[in-house]
Amino acid sequence: MNFYLDDFDQKAIRIALVSQIQKYEDIFSNSTNESEKEYWARELERSKNAFKKISGGETIEEYRRTSEESKK
Repeated sequence: MNFYLDDFDQKAIRIALVSQIQKYEDIFSNSTNESEKEYWARELERSKNAFKKISGGETIEEYRRTSEESKK
């Protein structure tokens, strides 16, 4: 299924996903229970995949690196 979003919608979704991914990374890193870690690892991976799809193949890591470089 293909769908198209305008630039504003893509940016809004990308910003929401960046926030969600950061939250999931924090929860994952603070988890002590193994089954909890597995759950948050799956959610984190799903969110990263969604980000990559909405960003035309750019990963969250590439996005963060580009964002940091543009702030300098």
